[in-house]
Amino acid sequence: MTGSSNAAHDQRIGQAAEPRGRVIALFGAKGGVGTSTVAVNLGLCAQQSRAKESVVLVDLNLQAGDLHLLLGLEPAHRWREMMREASRLDPTFLMSLLAKHESGLHLLASDYDGLGDTLLNPELVSRALLILRSLFDVVVADCGHVLHPATRKVLEQASTVLVVTALDIPAMRRTTRVLEVLKPLLGNGHTVQVLVNGLDRNDQGLVAEAEKALRHRVAWHIPADPAEARSAIELGRPLCAISQRSDVVQTYRHLASALTGEEPPGDDAAPHRAARWLAKCLKLVTRKKTVKRLS
Repeated sequence: MTGSSNAAHDQRIGQAAEPRGRVIALFGAKGGVGTSTVAVNLGLCAQQSRAKESVVLVDLNLQAGDLHLLLGLEPAHRWREMMREASRLDPTFLMSLLAKHESGLHLLASDYDGLGDTLLNPELVSRALLILRSLFDVVVADCGHVLHPATRKVLEQASTVLVVTALDIPAMRRTTRVLEVLKPLLGNGHTVQVLVNGLDRNDQGLVAEAEKALRHRVAWHIPADPAEARSAIELGRPLCAISQRSDVVQTYRHLASALTGEEPPGDDAAPHRAARWLAKCLKLVTRKKTVKRLS
């Protein structure tokens, strides 16, 4: 399944508008912690919460760019093509390179595997990201787990950087180092959050210990669900595309909602509206009681 120019973006293609789209960058503490899986499901849930096609997934994992496989796509175009034809880089050309998932989620696929030359011009990556931000409301970038010059350009534009890790000694040790490097690199204008992937119910108590070791709050954790994960692998589709009610999917939906400023769709939005309505009622009641006491 391949993508091309999208009619929904026709009015924004042809001239680069102000880059207002929000960039969420995912950086893995190490290989094997599931950064790509989190990126795909986060991007998919962000797209599912929107009526229009406004989310793009960028594969900047230069060691194992496999996001297209997780989405079940066979892209006709990838990063290397853009590098070869840098002079053509504009909104129209960039949209023509994107693959499109059935959900409406777009993907700029990688063709790098860490086994050959990786010729990725950092300035060109930065320019491409600015264009994507003018075309899409949300850009989710999988930055792998190695800090390349091109990766730095993406992290610098990110409003939120998610450091994906796991509760094991090698991952925790590497997470500490990643946080040490990212904080001075990004400065105070960026939000760096830690996400623990694959948290078993029996390990809930370890989160507090991890926070002490990292000297950083664990903002998110994705629960482990081996059965759901196995089903997704067997079907060759992201978990958030085949399930709506599991704890894992609900966590991804709330994660997407929090990072993009959107309410989750369907039943999840109702509690938020009900809570706001109840808060207004309580505020009104409290105000009436205060007025009576004063009178």
